[in-house]
Amino acid sequence: GHEVWSFSTGGGLTAQPVAVDNDVLVASFDGSVYRLRQADGSVVWRSQYPGKAAITARPTVHDGRIFVTSIDNRITALDLKTGERLWDRKREHGGDMTVTGQAGATVVGDGVVTGFSDGRLVSFALSDGATLWDQDLSGDEEKFVDVDTTPVLVGDVLIAGSYRRGLFGLDAETGNVRWLMRGQGYGT
Repeated sequence: GHEVWSFSTGGGLTAQPVAVDNDVLVASFDGSVYRLRQADGSVVWRSQYPGKAAITARPTVHDGRIFVTSIDNRITALDLKTGERLWDRKREHGGDMTVTGQAGATVVGDGVVTGFSDGRLVSFALSDGATLWDQDLSGDEEKFVDVDTTPVLVGDVLIAGSYRRGLFGLDAETGNVRWLMRGQGYGT
């Protein structure tokens, strides 16, 4: 129960760390992802993340890539071995009235899905970040439409919440809405 090592990032930590082989990935409010050795806390690499916004959601690891989202409405793919940026996509914020939150990323087939403050849930190609599908969950609402929930895959249904409109079930392949359970305040 005693401390073995410690490491300081340039910001706070709220995202869950992710174990990878004998290392651990740590995402920070400083906008970086760190790959540290579990045994001694030494730095393997620090990402050169394109934004300076906080990363509050757990990084997603899939097939040699890391997918991270940040509160500046960005998703970035990093190389697992080097931390180098492979691609990133940024959306403008959905207006002045948003709920400060952040959806994490979920891998679904050949895509990675995340939500944004403008009420959109988007699937990006794992390989190059091309948009596979883009679904607007905001409806006719104008404020607090953020999709701050990390999408959850259950069978062939992707579940995500719009803060203002409710909980959605979408076809995981096409992004088409299958059902909506109305409500407010859905978060991670």
